[in-house]
Amino acid sequence: MFISKDTLKPNELVIVKAMKNPPGGVKLVMEGVCIMLEKAPERKIDPSTQKPVLDYWPTSVRLLADMDFRKVSFPFLFESLKITKILY
Repeated sequence: MFISKDTLKPNELVIVKAMKNPPGGVKLVMEGVCIMLEKAPERKIDPSTQKPVLDYWPTSVRLLADMDFRKVSFPFLFESLKITKILY
């Protein structure tokens, strides 16, 4: 099933952006969007392992707050994606 970003209502985006710890599926989708749009993640220390991790959620929240986000052209052509994005 494919859900277009154009079917998302503004109030649904507000709900998602307000989540402090969203479900894994939401984080995964937004991480993919950030990677495709070349948005950098924040580097944080994982409290359980004390190792650095990349956190895309703060970047995702800023992206969702951007009024131009809904104007971004989706879907991307497969050929236009850099190989590093695909292999991530």
